[in-house]
This record gives sequence, structure tokens and C-alpha cells, in this order.
Amino acid sequence: AAQKAVELLDSIENSNVQPNQYNHGKNRGLTHIEPDEISYNTTISALANASKNCSSGVHLAVDAENLMTRMKKRGIEPSSYTFNSVMLAWGRSSGGLQSAQRAEALLRSMANPTIVSWTTVMNAYALADSARKVESLLNELEQQATEQNDHHLCNSIVLYNTVLHSLGRSSDDDAPTRSEALLQRLERGSSY
Repeated sequence: AAQKAVELLDSIENSNVQPNQYNHGKNRGLTHIEPDEISYNTTISALANASKNCSSGVHLAVDAENLMTRMKKRGIEPSSYTFNSVMLAWGRSSGGLQSAQRAEALLRSMANPTIVSWTTVMNAYALADSARKVESLLNELEQQATEQNDHHLCNSIVLYNTVLHSLGRSSDDDAPTRSEALLQRLERGSSY
């Protein structure tokens, strides 16, 4: 399905249909077809979904990121949804630590990353058995929340569940202790 979506987007991008080229039948008045943000996001999302548990996941993540580049070249500004989908493709790509780092690089390039952006990158590191990096990202986000006095920035149970999930998957010997410490902190009502 993802490959078909890419082929369709390619054909739309390369469409040579000009205004009034067809003057009969159902194509009367057909104008030039241009891909839009939805066209790109749908295709990128299809690649992200296909990259999960796929032997060519890294290639699909590269394709997703290349589509975002093509999007920019056409003057279409990627949204947080676009970035999140590309980061998801990297996170699901089975590319390990390098893929998680690529997802983080995209996060760092965003003007205003969302909680979904942060948790997507955290999940990428969790899948790469990098629980300490996940905790580091949480600490960074909590620090930003404190500095900006933005209590809503870290007000997401998904964010903390992601950290707990990464600790649960971790091969670190002290991961259970760190998990317990985070849970106790949350129970005290002190998320950051």
C-alpha cells in the first residue's frame, strides 16, 4: 500500500494535465493537478506504517524523509504532523540507535515540537534500548517547562508512560529501580 501511495504521489507530481487539455467527456475543464500537504502527509504516513517490523524499514524511513524534502521544494511547509510521521518512520524502522538519532535530529529542527513529537522520539530510543536517553529527553522537556513556566508542556501521561515503557524494555540492570523512582515521583504529584 505504501509503495502504491508513493507511485500515485509521483504521478500527481509529474502530471502534465494542463487547463482545458481535455475538452470532452468527464475530463472537461480538468486543470493541472498539484499535490498538497494532505497528499504528502498521507503518503509519508503510509511509509511510516509500513516501516514497522519491515526488513526494509530504514529505506522506507529514508523515502519518508525524502518526501518531506520534496514537499519543501514545492513550497509546502511541513506541519508537525509531517515531522511526526517521518520521525515515526525512523522510530519503527528497526534501524536501532542511528534511526533514533535521526528522529531526534528532526525533532531538533522543528520550530515548535509537540508532545507527540517528543514521545515519538522517546519511543524510537526505547526501541533502540536507550532508556537513559529517553530519561534525558524527559529531563530536558521538564527543564523547559520549568524555565518557561509552562505546566502544560509536560502534562501528558503518555509522556511518562513512554519513559516507563522504555525502562521496562531496558537491558540496564538498574532500570527497575529507576522505574520505581519515577513512579514514586508521579505518585507524589511531582511530575517535574
